[in-house]
Amino acid sequence: ASSLVRKTYAYGCATKDDLPSARSDPRRWSNPLESALPYAPTSRIYCLYGVGKDTEMGYYYRRDKGEAGSQEPNRVDVLNVDYTVDDPADRVRSGVRFGDGDGTVPLMSLGYMCVEGWKKPHLNPSGMDIITREYTHAPGWWNPRGGPTTADHVDILGNYELRQDILRIAAGHGDEVPTRVLSPIRELASAITPQGVEVQGQHSSYCMHIHRRDHEAESRSSSKVNPVSEAIVDTVMCVFSTLTRKK
Repeated sequence: ASSLVRKTYAYGCATKDDLPSARSDPRRWSNPLESALPYAPTSRIYCLYGVGKDTEMGYYYRRDKGEAGSQEPNRVDVLNVDYTVDDPADRVRSGVRFGDGDGTVPLMSLGYMCVEGWKKPHLNPSGMDIITREYTHAPGWWNPRGGPTTADHVDILGNYELRQDILRIAAGHGDEVPTRVLSPIRELASAITPQGVEVQGQHSSYCMHIHRRDHEAESRSSSKVNPVSEAIVDTVMCVFSTLTRKK
């Protein structure tokens, strides 16, 4: 399965010089970091998404080995989430690390392309306007779907303010829907480089920590996940965006 994925999708970061070759490679068309927006200077993209809800963004794993005498004595080691790991200061609960987002998609995947990626000329050659508008998750306790102020990944379609904004855009009054950034996405996105996250002059992985447990010893290490390729590549699928013509 993994080899099929590699043959079908690309997870790189294209520079201006890389884009001509990307246009002829179908694997790269679904990756917003390797495929430029169409040349459409009179168009506008709206990124409308929720923030302020705990969202899974990383995991601690333990390495489990096949038990001696089992029916699968030659079973390869597998990684399972280590539910014994808890660190409230780092927002880790039962082996799962949480961060900001809409409850399904982490903030970086929701907003990186909107506030940073599509601001780069080689990915937005016509300088198309990108409007980013965030909605704070404030569900009503009386409504199991969150009510008119929810910003959950699915239930946000019931958000009264979001529906108003969509109607304004559809009616040709998109100028009445300005950018509104409520989260620290700009600061987080500006720290991203093609090699990883820039933190005080040093690069480090952003979204995943691995906790490996053997029978003899325990050790922790950061995975080699590149946040640009792993956390952002699904932006096109995750960001609720609307493309419309300017008046």
